[in-house]
Amino acid sequence: MSDLSPLAALTALQSLFFAHTQVSDLSPLATLTALQWLSCADSHVSDLAPLSTLTSLQSLSFTQTQVSDLAPLATLSTLEKLDISLCQIQHFPPALISRLGLKDLKAYYTTIPQFPPEVLSQSHYDNCLPRLRAHLRDLESGSAPIASAKLMLLGNGTVGKTQLCRRLRSLEFDSSIPSTHGVQVQTITHPQGEWHVWDFGGQDIYHSTHALFMRTRAVFVLVWSPVSEGAGTH
Repeated sequence: MSDLSPLAALTALQSLFFAHTQVSDLSPLATLTALQWLSCADSHVSDLAPLSTLTSLQSLSFTQTQVSDLAPLATLSTLEKLDISLCQIQHFPPALISRLGLKDLKAYYTTIPQFPPEVLSQSHYDNCLPRLRAHLRDLESGSAPIASAKLMLLGNGTVGKTQLCRRLRSLEFDSSIPSTHGVQVQTITHPQGEWHVWDFGGQDIYHSTHALFMRTRAVFVLVWSPVSEGAGTH
């Protein structure tokens, strides 16, 4: 299906689902003012402007589409649920987030330049609306320079991560130091604040545990050496 024109006369229609289609033009839906539930996921839709007249719309999903501008939704005072997962959103009106009527927002694998990915949905079922609202409240309270940063040193065993950590602490190379096991965390103080340096053991047995510590933003340093790359354990 690619043409919604035959639906324009169904002015009493309340629910419509046309996911996984070739539909790109939502103009025929502009007359369906009784529509309450609409899903056009995984279609060719890119422009939501025709939906601005759907004053009864309560639930809207357009996941995995080319939609980038949510401004047309700002007038939909009845909207309660919105799913924008797998989209690249360029314009997200803050007024849409603060609207009390909106209760559920899914934004999984979604990019919105004005919001950090940590506050968006972390799964298909994660309602990120409370975090987005909290984030906006934080922005309203002002900002302060970051005085503390996390530095993660990653790489195979015996590649030189610990020696690099020593160098950051203005210490000399020490060949007597054994290979790191587990994780060693050290704090380095500098004029602008502190670095919390995480030196990860590079043995294969630790690789699967590294991801447990990589759930927040940090500076990731990948340490590599062509000499050690040929080791039998790597």
